[in-house]
Amino acid sequence: MDYFVVIFGIKFNYLCQKKYGHLERTFIIKKENKTLKENFAALKYLRPMFALIWQTNKTLTFLNINLRFLKAVIPSALLLVGKFIIDEIIKNQQTENIFSNYLWILISIEFALALLSDGLNRLINLTDGLSRRLICQQNFHFTH
Repeated sequence: MDYFVVIFGIKFNYLCQKKYGHLERTFIIKKENKTLKENFAALKYLRPMFALIWQTNKTLTFLNINLRFLKAVIPSALLLVGKFIIDEIIKNQQTENIFSNYLWILISIEFALALLSDGLNRLINLTDGLSRRLICQQNFHFTH
């Protein structure tokens, strides 16, 4: 059975050979124009990919998934805080007190969310890199 799996941006070509009882793995880099049907057919390989990642390191996988969910919430939070900032500016223009304490708190929250977003990106990249390294160490036997 020959199939492609994308793991953290790396394409692997798995050649399953049941007669030997093990998997032979080789790197392959291909760029092909595929139809929509072929792209959806590739989704059946998600389960083996996630199983390989989960078996490599459960804690790292769990951390990576949670970081990605948290990162997905940040844009909505930034949008909401931005709305509150605009509302506060409009309210303050009517009272001629442009910079209130609440406005500075909102701006600080917006800044903190931007920093959090960058920090989460860095943590996600770190966990991806560690996962890639562990997968390569456990599944590919490189000799020097």
